[in-house]
Amino acid sequence: MPPKGARAPDASLHADAQTAQSVLDPNYWRRVCPSLHVDDAALQASAAPLPADPIGCANLRQRINLDGYAQISAADLPWSSGVGPMADGVAQLQAQGWPPSFVAIFDEAWLMASEISAIIEAATGNKINMDVLGWSVLPPQCGFSPHRDRQPERPAESFREDGTPMYSTCWVALTDACPDNSCLYIIPRGADPGYLEGDDPDGDPLAACLPTKEAYQDIRALPAEAGSAILFTHRAIHWGSRGRAGYTKPRVSLSFGCSDDSFEAAYFSRDDLPFPNLKLRAALMCGQMIAYHERFPCSPARLMLYMKVFEQEQSSFTGSYCQQIRREFVAATKEVQGIPKGHPTGLGDALEDDVLDKALDVMLDGALDGGDDFDDDFDDFCEAADVGDDAGPSRPCVTDEGDEEEEEDAEGQWALETAEVAVHPVPVVEHR
Repeated sequence: MPPKGARAPDASLHADAQTAQSVLDPNYWRRVCPSLHVDDAALQASAAPLPADPIGCANLRQRINLDGYAQISAADLPWSSGVGPMADGVAQLQAQGWPPSFVAIFDEAWLMASEISAIIEAATGNKINMDVLGWSVLPPQCGFSPHRDRQPERPAESFREDGTPMYSTCWVALTDACPDNSCLYIIPRGADPGYLEGDDPDGDPLAACLPTKEAYQDIRALPAEAGSAILFTHRAIHWGSRGRAGYTKPRVSLSFGCSDDSFEAAYFSRDDLPFPNLKLRAALMCGQMIAYHERFPCSPARLMLYMKVFEQEQSSFTGSYCQQIRREFVAATKEVQGIPKGHPTGLGDALEDDVLDKALDVMLDGALDGGDDFDDDFDDFCEAADVGDDAGPSRPCVTDEGDEEEEEDAEGQWALETAEVAVHPVPVVEHR
């Protein structure tokens, strides 16, 4: 039975039938989600930040600094477009094979970000940094397992002198979230020894927070009504519970990463806000699906589509984000490469040579840019493909210290030679 809000699937609209050109057509997305808007001048003209009440925001800031999180009720967030149409849009996207995050293709998602931006900045000091993700958790599914959003080398330095975090997340409930359908759970700052001090690299941060049975009583469940929001810092350990089997209402949500640019730059210029153009939105969503491929696995063909769309607009993104997408694309290709045919996910049934070609091209681009080190990944691909001594070039070995020019020449020649391997790939040997 399709999710509520979803129409009968139309094969021509399904994600698997799309190309890098069709996903940039606003009329395509309007057909997928007729109740939402793309490049709608009237809706965009209505954009205005919600009032950031000084007293209310001061209370939020105090709570975030003390506990690592704070909640904002739906009554205090009078969204101009509501949240119901976005929740229905997520269901319509899923019916056509798109992940929930693609709701950020539509104006309503960016209108929401614009409306809450002043409150976020007043409460945390941060601005939207484009780390946008959507969720639809249908019990007995679950959200992310316990984690921190960021792991800086010196956590205490990722907070300002007034105690506000330099990275935070704004999580908005598009449907009611409760323990039965995976509401958030969080460990307050006061119960987390690694919050400011950092985590033992050889230990388990969650175990450090929960050394006794009594410590489990510090865990906070955060039920959230549709339209409400939760703000939490990058150091707060949080997770989504597993939904109760038999509970039929999904938990749908949308989150916005927010940062101080001195800690983490926005993925693209905020000059493109409040409503980035469709090309930029599509590229961001495709980049996000690559960046979070472990959580949102996809077929080789879809992975290629994501990369093609991202590459068309990659010049608009920061170099660090582009490097992240290159690294994660290679990692995702390695994972898909190792899935055997007949696996229940079906991800190993359509492996195509062009996915391997693209991964090798990405590694080459990273090597030439000087920003990525894919040596081990290249070796892994060669090993997985059963490359022998005669199948491709070996890594150059330069032993004369100080002869940097010779080393750079050798590295460049190696990169060019590996490009030839990419053009003529050897057969892929499935493994794992």
